[in-house]
Amino acid sequence: MALPRGEILTSQPMAGILGVRWATLRDWCDEIDGFEQSGAFMRGSNGLKYEFCPVRTIWFLIEHFRALTETEIEKAERINAMALGADAQTMRGIDLDDMKKILDTQGRLMDMRERAGALVDAGTTRTVLNQVFSRMQEVALTAPQELDPSGQWPPEVRAIIDKAMQGVLLRQRAAARTVIEGLRQGTD
Repeated sequence: MALPRGEILTSQPMAGILGVRWATLRDWCDEIDGFEQSGAFMRGSNGLKYEFCPVRTIWFLIEHFRALTETEIEKAERINAMALGADAQTMRGIDLDDMKKILDTQGRLMDMRERAGALVDAGTTRTVLNQVFSRMQEVALTAPQELDPSGQWPPEVRAIIDKAMQGVLLRQRAAARTVIEGLRQGTD
């Protein structure tokens, strides 16, 4: 559609050229910073219609949406860098929807690995280990009482047995730390 030089359009024809409804164009007029100050349009009031300079309006909106797109791309790249760390460079240019799909896929993959036994829930593992170690301590501490329920052992024998059980607990604790450190470092 060719317009004569200097042509001024009202709201409906301008919205039609842009391929949007007048309500959308009006929202842009109200919400986009600097749009009105750019001279692209003049607001209507008291029965007067909005007036748009088509060239200025189109130029302003192209620049606005180009800048908005660049901002979204930068935002997506920052999110990629946070989520992927060193792999972020290889994922350059992926938009937020694609990133969400990748993260959803990774989540499903982790769920499948957990169900297959390749991964375990950290909270469940912590609970199991706490219960196992608590029970092991309880057994070590109650063993002397079970061996001498009536308390007939001489005090020095009881002290030796108690000291031996404490030694067992300390060795268990050291062994557990060694195993946990090995797991953290990826060794058995």
